[in-house]
Amino acid sequence: YYLYKTIDNKSLGLKDSLKELNDMCFTSDKKVYILDSGNSRIIVLDKDWKFLRSIENIKDIKTNEEYDFTGAGGITVSNEGIIYIADTKNQRILVINSDDKVERVINKPQTSLLDEEISCNFTKVMTDKQGRIYAIAEDVNIGILVFSRDGEFITFYGGNKVDVTLETIRKYFMRN
Repeated sequence: YYLYKTIDNKSLGLKDSLKELNDMCFTSDKKVYILDSGNSRIIVLDKDWKFLRSIENIKDIKTNEEYDFTGAGGITVSNEGIIYIADTKNQRILVINSDDKVERVINKPQTSLLDEEISCNFTKVMTDKQGRIYAIAEDVNIGILVFSRDGEFITFYGGNKVDVTLETIRKYFMRN
């Protein structure tokens, strides 16, 4: 491996320094989306790593409320150009349309499988061709959370099934 290119705020023509570059993704139309979560912005580059635009001051499509996603951990972009941000600090997933407006906010699902006291700090997010949303969250150890295209919780993916038997209960109490 060798160093291909180094980018910084100056080479991109940005006034503010880059802070907390927590994630990036590549789209089918050969764009690069960089999550500059320290500045609550998304930087979009072309396939040659040249600056195209910066997405900042993202607002709600209905209320015009501005969303701050400082400290976000993950970003992905669907084939339709919908941006998904795993907003770790604010325990939500922001769904941003092609007009750079938040059209949906996905929060911790209401399910009996999650203890109410467990926080749901989403750290990574991705989508599939059917539009399902997959998210990893801190403190959630029963699998990847799966949501429908509309943000409704469906299930956990990949969680291990544990059969509770007398033997598992005995082992639990023997180690404590």
